[in-house]
Amino acid sequence: APGGEPAAIGRAAAGLALLAAIAFVLVVRARDAKALPFSARIAPLLVLVVAAAGAGAGTVALLARVLPAAAWGTAPTVVLALSAVVLAAIRARAGVGEAGVLAWLALAAAGLRILVRDLPAGRPAALFAAFVVCGLSLLAVSRLAREGEPKP
Repeated sequence: APGGEPAAIGRAAAGLALLAAIAFVLVVRARDAKALPFSARIAPLLVLVVAAAGAGAGTVALLARVLPAAAWGTAPTVVLALSAVVLAAIRARAGVGEAGVLAWLALAAAGLRILVRDLPAGRPAALFAAFVVCGLSLLAVSRLAREGEPKP
C-alpha cells in the first residue's frame, strides 16, 4: 500500500464504522423485532453492513502499516474471516438476526478471496495461515449459529 493511503483509509473507515455502529444500536433499541415487516429490517441491515465494512477497512489499513509486505497479501482474507466470527457472536449474544446473515456472507467472501486473489499470488506460509483462520472461523460461526437458535 502506498505511503499515506492506509492511514487516510483507516481514519475514514474508523469514523464510518463508529457512526454506523451508533446508528445501528439506536435502530435496534427502537424497534420491536417481532412486529416488523421485512422492509423495515433492511435499514438496520444496511447500517450493520456499513459498520462491518468500515471496521474491516480500518483493520486492513492498520495491518497494512504494521505487517511486512510478505504477509500483507492474505491480511484482508483473515480480516474477513475474523469479521464473520464477530458478526456471528453479535447474532448469538445480542439476538441481531441480520448479523448472522452477514457472518455467512463474510465467510463466503473470505473463501472467494482465497480462490481468486490469494492462491494465485500468495506465499505458502501466508496461505497456510489464511486457510487455518478461515477454517477455524467456519467452525466458530457454525457453533455460534447453533448457540443463537432457540431451544426446543
